[in-house]
Amino acid sequence: MFVRSIHKPDLSPGSAHPIRGTEALAVCQIVGCSHEIPRRHLMCQAHWFEVPSDLRDQVTAALASWLDGKDDVRPYLAARLRAIISVAKLHNIDVAEDEAKLARWTRSERMPRS
Repeated sequence: MFVRSIHKPDLSPGSAHPIRGTEALAVCQIVGCSHEIPRRHLMCQAHWFEVPSDLRDQVTAALASWLDGKDDVRPYLAARLRAIISVAKLHNIDVAEDEAKLARWTRSERMPRS
């Protein structure tokens, strides 16, 4: 993945925190969205707030648990994928492949290891 560093003093999409100095950027995870976001964000602000609030809370809690060393990365990856699927469905984006992946993870617990 190509990562760029730029100086951006204003607020970034998906964050209430200003970017200071340089920060590696990525692109929103929703197909068709080209908003640049900090790599620590999952999606741009507009798409993030289309995720149901209980699912946003699950993503945030799973990420915190993984970062604190209380859990491995797999619950975060599953919550993250559910959030992406929820927004993609709102925009009529085909999510069959992602739903199949999530179903396989749930059935067999054969998710990527951290």
